[in-house]
Amino acid sequence: MSIRFVCRNGHALKANVRHAGRKMRCPRCKVAVWVPQPQLQTPRAENNLTDTQAVRLLGSYHPSQRTLLAAPAPSPTAKERPCPKCNTMVPMLCRVCPSCNTYLGS
Repeated sequence: MSIRFVCRNGHALKANVRHAGRKMRCPRCKVAVWVPQPQLQTPRAENNLTDTQAVRLLGSYHPSQRTLLAAPAPSPTAKERPCPKCNTMVPMLCRVCPSCNTYLGS
């Protein structure tokens, strides 16, 4: 039996039940995390998002981006648009920046 949990950077992790209460490192970001105690499985509502899922969907926000959010939208004839986080040019049809994984919207 395994325990599924998330590190503080949002990476999904899985550990054996015998490791509950121990510290391990996330294989992706190398941050130390505690393996939680197993909990009973409860039925969840299908349409509810967790905080972690919402942050993954929306991307990160920093107050310095306030001016970028208020900037006018790019013209529909443009083939690319700049990512507000890393300024990489992203195709208009992409909803997520391929370099920094920030949600760009439609």
